[in-house]
Amino acid sequence: MLSEKISKPNDYLSYSKEILTKSGILTTYPKIAYYYQTLCQDFERNCYAQSKSIFDQLSILLSIDAQIQILLDLTENTKKDLCEEIGMKEEEIIEMIQNDKKYYYRELTGSTVNEIPRWSLIYLSED
Repeated sequence: MLSEKISKPNDYLSYSKEILTKSGILTTYPKIAYYYQTLCQDFERNCYAQSKSIFDQLSILLSIDAQIQILLDLTENTKKDLCEEIGMKEEEIIEMIQNDKKYYYRELTGSTVNEIPRWSLIYLSED
């Protein structure tokens, strides 16, 4: 992905919206759809939050993005019915995503939760 192609938050969010729309997640699961819309609104609002430092903004944006990425991962690994295949209700899936967001980037980079993360911007989303 080239940053030159992204000039506003919706440019970035359009990919996840397209995937979640095509998969039917946004029409089949109203609670997950609402959760996703809230994440998108928070993402957009924080992109323009002039009262926060760039590092505070990055922390928030990375945290939101981790949640969207987890939702995309779950969606892309589902064949038919997300809740049935995972064995969880919508609320439980949302709760799992909210809990797992803290360590998403560690796992993505091959680190474990027990390791101290490297000094890197990508880990700003951790609490």
